[in-house]
Amino acid sequence: KVTFGGGEFLYNPADPNNDDIVLWDDNQIIVKVPNGAYTGRIKVYVPSRLDATVDYASTDAFFTINTPQISSLSPTEGNTGDAILITGSNFGETFGTYGSAAGQTAFVGYYSGGQAQTVPQANILSWSDTSIRFILPDDAETGEVFVQTPGGRSNGILFTIKPTITSVYPLQMPADGGLGGQSTRVTIYGNNFGPTQGSGTTVSFGGIDAGAAYEWVSSTTAEDYIVVHVPFGAVDGNVTVTVNGVVSNAKYYEVGASITGFEPVSYTHLRAHETSLHLVCRLLL
Repeated sequence: KVTFGGGEFLYNPADPNNDDIVLWDDNQIIVKVPNGAYTGRIKVYVPSRLDATVDYASTDAFFTINTPQISSLSPTEGNTGDAILITGSNFGETFGTYGSAAGQTAFVGYYSGGQAQTVPQANILSWSDTSIRFILPDDAETGEVFVQTPGGRSNGILFTIKPTITSVYPLQMPADGGLGGQSTRVTIYGNNFGPTQGSGTTVSFGGIDAGAAYEWVSSTTAEDYIVVHVPFGAVDGNVTVTVNGVVSNAKYYEVGASITGFEPVSYTHLRAHETSLHLVCRLLL
């Protein structure tokens, strides 16, 4: 609420159709800041005492709409389509366009394609001066979430898109014995794996790091995929992908049977019609 102090405002009885006017008398006016207001100069207009068809304007005063502030974002990591709650202050009462000045709008911003975007009105679940709940659009990427109002742009809080595993193929591949053969390689399909395997980006089988990937492919038209071997020592357990420290969902994987050794390590037998002496001579040669 805003209070105007002065004089010659004239008495104005409460208008039952205008909830924004709280009090109006000759020396004081109290009003609610209406939706649609933005930073600028304000005046009081009163009718002439001699001619009600003529309005007189008061001197003006500069009024600033408070800048929105985000205090928390919950959750701070997830996937597109998730519901996200923003809490803070000075968001205003509704989503949408405010005032007549170009760019005076109230919306939630996110990032896609490296550019700030506006969350569509259809994705806004609720909006009040202290909290906003919305559905993260399908094209969202890791980046700051912010609120824009006629008072300006809020601080941003980072929202991280989690990598998602959809499938692992083929199933039941054996663990690699150190040779890195094709028979131990699997392909992990999903989304948000990122363009390359960098620092803090790993694949693990039951907590065992699969090491450097043979292929790490990001796609805008199909699923991302990663080709790795089942690491030596891996047992049945969860496969996860970690991108920049953010861990994906888990897919349970059964490791196939593999040969770890055999006994005896060598074996020699007598050939037909061969004596022990012949065998010893053959081995010595």
